[in-house]
Amino acid sequence: MDERQGRAWLPEEDQTLRETYLAGMSISDLAQRHLRSRQAIRKRLIRLGLLELEGGPENPDSIVSTAEGIESIRAWTYLLLSDRGEVYLGATTHLRRRIRNHNSPESTQWTRGRRWHLLAVRGFANRKGAFDLELELKKRPDKKKEWKVQSIERANKIASRYGYAFSPQSWLTK
Repeated sequence: MDERQGRAWLPEEDQTLRETYLAGMSISDLAQRHLRSRQAIRKRLIRLGLLELEGGPENPDSIVSTAEGIESIRAWTYLLLSDRGEVYLGATTHLRRRIRNHNSPESTQWTRGRRWHLLAVRGFANRKGAFDLELELKKRPDKKKEWKVQSIERANKIASRYGYAFSPQSWLTK
């Protein structure tokens, strides 16, 4: 199963991993598909900003490592980045569908009329964990800013890839 162990991740491999993970494929199935260990898949998902391991007494509902791997992800708290450099915070139990809805021309929400990209996401074992984090981050803008700042590298990549004129570095001074 670890046939690609130690080999560099190719951009196409990252894209496939991102798409299949967001579509709901399990860590074990991803490991088989990519010929890598479950641990390698977890680490890559963290590096891509698609998974963040937290846990602990202050956040017991977040995804935690177990002997069998990672518990099922049932809900998400996420940051989206717009083509104008705006950042939207939300929570959902259907991440892919929710992002499509934000980008839909028929959307009637605040996010309508802009192209949105997934900037960062945290997975949770239950709905309560994800929606509680969303509420906490909305009540504590300093915590939201901290998460945004941690995501600057990914924001720069998105801005560069799509030719957006804003600079995520401005988040450091706001």
